[in-house]
Amino acid sequence: MQPALRQAALGIALVAGMALAALPASGEEVAAEQSLTLDEARDVAQGAVLAGQPALARAIAMRLVEVDPNDARAWLILSASATAMGDTAEGRRAGSRAWIAAGRKPEGLPPALRYDIARHTAHAAWQDGRLLAAQMWLRRATDEAPDEAEYERTVADFREVRRQNPTRLAFSLSISPSNNLNGGSSSAWLTIDDWFYVGPQSGASLALSGVRTVMQARLDHALPADANGQTVLGLRAFGAYHDLSSEAQALAPGLSGKFLNVTLVEGTVMRQTRWPGSDWPVSVTLGLGHVWEAGESAGPSVRLEAETPLRIRENSWVKTSALSEWNRRPDGNLTSLGLALEGQWTLPQGTLSWVAAYRNGDAPDVNRQYSALSGEISYEPPRPIGDVRLRGSIIAGLKDYPSYLLGPFGVTDGREDETLGLALDIMPVKFGLMGYVPRLTLNAQATDSNISRFETRQIGVSLGIESQF
Repeated sequence: MQPALRQAALGIALVAGMALAALPASGEEVAAEQSLTLDEARDVAQGAVLAGQPALARAIAMRLVEVDPNDARAWLILSASATAMGDTAEGRRAGSRAWIAAGRKPEGLPPALRYDIARHTAHAAWQDGRLLAAQMWLRRATDEAPDEAEYERTVADFREVRRQNPTRLAFSLSISPSNNLNGGSSSAWLTIDDWFYVGPQSGASLALSGVRTVMQARLDHALPADANGQTVLGLRAFGAYHDLSSEAQALAPGLSGKFLNVTLVEGTVMRQTRWPGSDWPVSVTLGLGHVWEAGESAGPSVRLEAETPLRIRENSWVKTSALSEWNRRPDGNLTSLGLALEGQWTLPQGTLSWVAAYRNGDAPDVNRQYSALSGEISYEPPRPIGDVRLRGSIIAGLKDYPSYLLGPFGVTDGREDETLGLALDIMPVKFGLMGYVPRLTLNAQATDSNISRFETRQIGVSLGIESQF
């Protein structure tokens, strides 16, 4: 990952040390009896770095930044020479000063200077053992890469540093306007099996429009591996927050978006190991958390999940997972069991991903006892179309409640829902920052049910952020 300074040096003059010792505290050029201008001094210092004389380069660079504290090249040379001498803390600090200075005075500077600054500072951070900082500087470098080859080299370096880093931080944010935040009915009448009329529907039973904001953050730290595998400690936070439109507030007076809000904070312990008697990997995760709904505590939660690959190839993989969740709530405990099978194939014609899942829920309330099947297939073309990456998905699901109550009355044969949805992700790759690009998702979903309260039509747009690597 050692970067190279790009401009050729004029050479190392024997007089450089004496000449620069006499540099004035200000001014653009040394006196006539001195042999170097400031530009020549920068070239001499740069040549010293390239020639393996970091002490000389450092001494010159320190005088240069005294003359001009906003000299981006001098700060870069100081960063490179200090790092080469083992002072990685000074290398990081000087790299940060170089980045700021290059941003202040971009005119007249070499085109790839900010790229070199970011890579040198990443190298200093890596040498200093600050791998998260190194990843941040490599992300900055991708924004400044002078060509595709340098971009790919920097992305490869980022992935290698991330692989070495025991600590990982991930986050996501999406803002989604929708015509149906609450899964409300598209019909003003409550009917069963399309013929048995129960009565009109109003308020929260109807589809309410507004905006949903979803935020997720995760911090993981891997403990040193042992002979049997590795343990990873994690902290996860999830929040879904809602704002109702004025039209929705008119339909449901007195109801605010906070009644739809959900927050989860969870600590996790994951054990990555192998099946007994083989080298085949398996991971088991235990999560302990707490749930809040509508601004009120909904009780503690426990999650146990296991995952193992069934197939691992160069261009494809298939894995399976099992999940058990428990939530102790004031109105009765909720438990659920789930199984999932998912895979991905990367072909010259594009990437095909799929997932099939089964879920079973149980609770004292019969209206929360269900079994569900769901599936999703996604396709992404092999390369962007213009400057835009596209990914399309088809979603389908079946959900069955063996028994269901509408007030005090039971519904014959319970409740059955059938869902079909489409989604299109649009990612303009040229409008990213530090490897993150905006993601616009267009989605439409329809659910048919034997109870009209759960016949829904949803159309939404989601704006989020996605990492390219």
